[in-house]
Amino acid sequence: MTKPLIVVDLDGTLLDEKGSYSARTRDFFRKLNEEGYPVILASGRPYRAMKRIYEDLRCHAPVISYNGAYVFHPLDPSFPVFEASFDAKTINRIYDKTKGYVNSFMAESREIIFIDHEDQNLARYFPYYDMEIRVGPLSSTVTEATFTCLFRCDPKDLGRLKEDCDSIDGIAWRAWHNSYYSELYIPNAHKGAALAYLLRVMGRDKADVYAFGDSENDIPMLLEAGHPFAMTNNRTPELMSSFPLTKKPVDEDGVMMTLLEELPSLHF
Repeated sequence: MTKPLIVVDLDGTLLDEKGSYSARTRDFFRKLNEEGYPVILASGRPYRAMKRIYEDLRCHAPVISYNGAYVFHPLDPSFPVFEASFDAKTINRIYDKTKGYVNSFMAESREIIFIDHEDQNLARYFPYYDMEIRVGPLSSTVTEATFTCLFRCDPKDLGRLKEDCDSIDGIAWRAWHNSYYSELYIPNAHKGAALAYLLRVMGRDKADVYAFGDSENDIPMLLEAGHPFAMTNNRTPELMSSFPLTKKPVDEDGVMMTLLEELPSLHF
């Protein structure tokens, strides 16, 4: 019997507010992987900020990173990669438009982080290690395509930021939940498109997918899953009203408890 795919967002879904999971959840996911269940981690983070989790849970499946803009298999160099990026001129234009009121600005390619100054709060999700760092005005330092474009600004300026971003074709803007940060994204490059891509490449059907998320950016992914679940700890009205909720929140092993109930064949 073909084992279903388990697709899991990280922050707020698998990881609690401290960025961790319980020993029970760790052991459960290790067993899932050992038993041959493809566990696909899906996050807005770059892979370097997911690698520790991927290895700790002993995953062996592809990864969805940068909110779907980069999909690859850490253990299989032959796996066909999917990527969608912002061209350098777009980042240069956005920087020039917003530099007067944005407090922190960051973009990154595969090997380079471009920042106007260091931001240790953001480094929790986009750590600086193993990357070249270029500090300075992004209108001149960014010379190649990037997977991210992140901002920090005063809440009173969010409307202005959205307007400036929306004025450029081919990109869109969204705020992070309960955060001073926000980001650019490419409308057709999201976790849902990434999951649909993986299903095609892996020859699987959405009916085989159990997916879990807690934020607005998880909605496209949940729509591509035959068995979607929103975390009970989420605060997004559309998630609360559109998807079944997990039995427990993230800090009570919500994903694990729901899978044990949904998949009676799991005996561990």
